[in-house]
Amino acid sequence: MDGLEPMNRASQDRSRHRAILRLNRAIELAAELKTVLLEEQAALAGRDLDTLGALLGRKTDAVEALEAADRERRNVMEQADFAADDSVAALSKRFGSLARECSVLNAGNGQAIHARRTQVDQRLAVLRGGTTEAPPIYGRHGVSPGAPGQQTLAEA
Repeated sequence: MDGLEPMNRASQDRSRHRAILRLNRAIELAAELKTVLLEEQAALAGRDLDTLGALLGRKTDAVEALEAADRERRNVMEQADFAADDSVAALSKRFGSLARECSVLNAGNGQAIHARRTQVDQRLAVLRGGTTEAPPIYGRHGVSPGAPGQQTLAEA
């Protein structure tokens, strides 16, 4: 032994400890975001606009905190090879799973918002005396319909 091995071991232990701390923090923040997304999902289902408004700030803060923690986690993970470390691997797997769950929940909430917006737009169009269908792009003469006597391509 040349005296470098204990120092390398101590450095590896510090790196492992930092990685575990960062992973635990990222997991904690991902779990918080998941909670907010589940609350958002319930508020969307219940059409609770007050709760949705209150959740917006919490969701933004949770996403920003998670992004910062994830950057720190990646920096620490890139500095050392933790492939053989079961603890780090298990925490990484847990974080990846939570991140995917958050992504799926957020996408589902986005789809619910889009569907609700489409319904509202359709109802507003009916109230305004319009149609809920998309207007035709052009008539049989290749110009936009709307002038008296013109038919849409489908009517021609």
